[in-house]
Parts: sequence; structure tokens; C-alpha cells
Amino acid sequence: MRAQFFTRALWLLVWMPSCTKAEETMDVEPIPSDSSASSDTQDVATDDTGTDPATSTPPGPCLDWAEPQIRATVADPTLDEISGMAVSRINPGVIWVHEDSGSEPTLTAINTDGVTVATVTLTGTDSTDWEDMARAPCGATDCLWIGDFGDNGNARTDIQLLRIEEPTLAGTETELNASPSVFPFRYPEGPQDAEALVVNGSGQPFVLTKRTDTTSRIYRVPIDGSEVATRVSTVTIGEVEGLPTAVTAADFWPNANRLLIRAYLQSIELQLGDTGIEGAETASSTPIITGLELQGEAIAYDPNEPNIWHVSEGINPSLWVISCADE
Repeated sequence: MRAQFFTRALWLLVWMPSCTKAEETMDVEPIPSDSSASSDTQDVATDDTGTDPATSTPPGPCLDWAEPQIRATVADPTLDEISGMAVSRINPGVIWVHEDSGSEPTLTAINTDGVTVATVTLTGTDSTDWEDMARAPCGATDCLWIGDFGDNGNARTDIQLLRIEEPTLAGTETELNASPSVFPFRYPEGPQDAEALVVNGSGQPFVLTKRTDTTSRIYRVPIDGSEVATRVSTVTIGEVEGLPTAVTAADFWPNANRLLIRAYLQSIELQLGDTGIEGAETASSTPIITGLELQGEAIAYDPNEPNIWHVSEGINPSLWVISCADE
């Protein structure tokens, strides 16, 4: 991924003059932290309404997203290749992230001040090329899914999804271990690159491929052991071929009626109809303005508040939030 950095930077220099809204975000001041949560604490934010997050009602859909703002800076300088994120529902105020190829098979929980509060190491597996993650209901709790399917050379025969139950971060232990369920799969057309994963409320995962022809193919990944993914739709991200519309992350709204898709320089939100993600090809699309980043590969909805969070690779990257502007 580092080898592609300068190519992406060059694309930004060419693309920036036509991205005036994104440029305006560069001078945004960071949002002040809640006075009750200092940035040097490792306490996980809690729901002060007395509502159990596990049974709380998800936020309603947002009709108008505000301009992106910097919420914090990721404090740990070793988290310099964040390529996936998922916002916790059962641990309010926690954002799970993971790094790109070559890193340890570890999920890191940061709070909304960018401070690390816990880590979970997945045992018995490697992180060949983790590219995205997702949160979804899993029985009485939630599960975290990881997509080990990055394939720049379109040659891998060992792509897989990993799944663990999300731990409740209520105690003092901050270095955890988990043994994942493993779901190997393959594409019917042969190997191809992908960097985006979504999982619906029934625990069904879908992978969105990374292409340079303005499109992304969407595959339903079997978790019954059959291993061959099914192509269910193809979605167009924009009009410019190449890196600007190459998909790097995605997420479902909590009830899966919306699909958020991020590319390097263009992001969209699809309003899915009764056919769900299978109808993504004909779904209405709204552009989402994200903060300007050199290598943005992670984005996620907030299941507790009507927010979108995103972050880039790089040392101490900014943690951006896009709030709902509905009155």
C-alpha cells in the first residue's frame, strides 16, 4: 500500500482544483472534546441516558449531511496504516480500527478523542492483507468481521473473512485475545482485489471489489462452507476512471437500507429499496463530502448517533466526523 502513496498524492494534485467543497474542510478547527472526557484518559465513553446500548433503537436516516469536521487525532503513531474501521454499538464511544498488510492480526479500540483503550489479538491466524471490517448483530451481542481479501496482484487463493464476538470493554483488562471463526471464499470469475466489507443484520456479509473503471462489483459471501461467492450487483461510483473512484471502504446503515461507499476521492450513499443491496445498481445515489485525505481507506456509520466517521492512513491521522444536518 505504501508503494501506491505517491501515485495517490499526484492524483490529489490533479483533482483538488475541482474538489472545492473538500478543500474548504482543510481549515476546519477540531471539534472541542467533551469536558467530561479528557484526551489523556483511557476510560471508554458510556451512555449517560441510562439506555442499554444492546437494546437501544438505532438513529433514523439522515437526509442532509453536514460538512466534515476534525474530531481528534489518532494518538498512537504506530497506527499508521489504518485501512478499516467499525463504530461500536455495545461500547458507546468506541471505534474499532485495524491496519493494512504486514501488521499484526490485531483490532484496536480507540475512543472519539483518538486514544487507544484496548486491543484484541486474533489468535491462530495472520493478517495477510486486512482491508476492511464491519460490525453486525450476532445473537444476543454484536460481532466484528474482518476482510482479509486485499489482492493488488489479482492472484490470491487464500482470501477469507474472520469473525469474532465483540468484547464488552467494561473492565480493566485492555489487551485481549480472541479465536476467530474463519470463512474462506473465492470469486467465480477468479482472483480480484477488494477493500470493502459490509454485513447486514442477519449476519450476511458482502464484499465490494476495488476497480479502476468507475465501478465496484458486489458479492454475497457464503458462510455455510460452500465458499463460492455470488455476484449480486455492480454499482457505479462516479465518472472519473482510476484511483478517484476506486472503492476502499463501505458500511451499512444499522437497518441496511442505506449503503455508504468510500473511494479515494469520491464517496456516495445509496438509498436501497426493498431489494436491498441486490438492487444497488439502480439505487438513488447522493454524494458524501469527506475530509480531504491522502490515503483514505476507512469509513463507517455510527449506530448510536447519526454520524459518519472516517480516517486515513498515515502517522497520527485526523479522525473526521460528518454529523447529520437535519433540523
